[in-house]
Amino acid sequence: MFEQGWPAGYSRAGLDPYYDLVAYMLDINPITKARRGLPTKTQLMREVADKLHRSDQFCYPNIAVDLGPGTPHLNKFQAEQSAANTNATDCPTSDDEVFDRPS
Repeated sequence: MFEQGWPAGYSRAGLDPYYDLVAYMLDINPITKARRGLPTKTQLMREVADKLHRSDQFCYPNIAVDLGPGTPHLNKFQAEQSAANTNATDCPTSDDEVFDRPS
């Protein structure tokens, strides 16, 4: 779709304010700010990058996942929410699990 550039009427500059709004609304934060430490999968990805001698290409992403305390709490909009479960064994590991397809 974008091989020929942005569709008519859209530009990155025109969309930039909306990226900022989305980041604010979703409370985007660096994954390194997780109060309970880095999720297991994040640590494993870092180790893989190191073993592949690609540490200089690795980066910790900004994410829109609540990695705060493990108990329900109020977010910045005063709505109750719970933190994500960062235990890698509870996360889907294949498209089949994500899309609930039979094995």
